[in-house]
Amino acid sequence: MNKSLHLNKTLAFIAGVHFAFLQFAYYFVLEAFLTSRSISFFIALLFWLVGFLMGLNIKKNGLFILLLSAGTLTYYCGFLLNQLFLYNKNLFFIISLFIIVSGISPGYLFSKGGDNFARVKDFFFHENNGFILGVLLSLPAILFYGSLFLKIGPAAGFVFFMLMFFLSNGHWLPRKR
Repeated sequence: MNKSLHLNKTLAFIAGVHFAFLQFAYYFVLEAFLTSRSISFFIALLFWLVGFLMGLNIKKNGLFILLLSAGTLTYYCGFLLNQLFLYNKNLFFIISLFIIVSGISPGYLFSKGGDNFARVKDFFFHENNGFILGVLLSLPAILFYGSLFLKIGPAAGFVFFMLMFFLSNGHWLPRKR
């Protein structure tokens, strides 16, 4: 197996971890600082899926790093707003837009990511395994580290992904088969 294929698998896996950290961090931010109700999960999931669907429909190539960066940055904007205006229901609209922006990059990745694999199902396998690991890490992280996870979890996933991306000499997504 060549080095490029290992790197593609690793990047897909790490992207999955990052997406789980980001999605669950949104949920916990809404839960802790905005609603304190179970509806937080469904709000985060709904708008994440709206962004995901938008990302699936982006035709232009070469936008993944930009979209991933924008999604991570908007999380921190939402986190900051929630810190400044605790339990302010007027933030729902703004936070929903931030979640949509964050959901665009996984949709875009799903539409383009398979280009780096001989079989698309291999790409989905590695990204989904990363997502599952991210979920499994997010739950104890929020229980034991609370707001520390909300502050650094999504950034850690992003930084780790970018480190691996630069180790690949920036050549990832998409390559036409």
